[in-house]
Amino acid sequence: MRTHPTNTGSQRLFVAVRVSDELRWMLEEQCSDWKEHLPFRKWTFPEDYHITLQFLGDVESEKIPDLCESLRHSASQASPFTLGVGYWSTFGLAESPRVLWASVTGSLERLGRLQQAVTESTELLGFHKETREYRPHITLARKYEGESTFQGQALLSSIPSLESLPWYISEFVLFSTKMGSQPMYEVVDKFSL
Repeated sequence: MRTHPTNTGSQRLFVAVRVSDELRWMLEEQCSDWKEHLPFRKWTFPEDYHITLQFLGDVESEKIPDLCESLRHSASQASPFTLGVGYWSTFGLAESPRVLWASVTGSLERLGRLQQAVTESTELLGFHKETREYRPHITLARKYEGESTFQGQALLSSIPSLESLPWYISEFVLFSTKMGSQPMYEVVDKFSL
């Protein structure tokens, strides 16, 4: 567990499940193989691969200890489960997508219950739930910048899934965003299931 900052100010925070070391390496290999064929402006730094449970926004530093206590309670109500990585797809306009992502497979119901427990516990502290349906995914790249319209759907369907590499989820983390850094996300605290 990391020490929580005591200085004034705020940090941009979100709650997430990190990708296992083995899957991170496999995704990094796949992304390296496909970058030339999928021209996106910014590819996610491998150590930053994750599944978001809840984006919290700018949080005043003095509120972080209470937030961590609430998240610890959420974690104590859940048990470990297994996920996998499936097909690749995009968000945004079909001809110029803004996000390239990998789907998540496995115990999605358990993941959904964990996400709901996290958002319910943080709501008691004044954080707001997303109004959109929860769609777990791993962001791989952002901002398509090809010279012609995006024609990558056929390519994406040919990328092998990593479902055969089970990914055991036994914790989630509170991340702080450090813009301009690599990796961009720093662990503030960890919460064991």
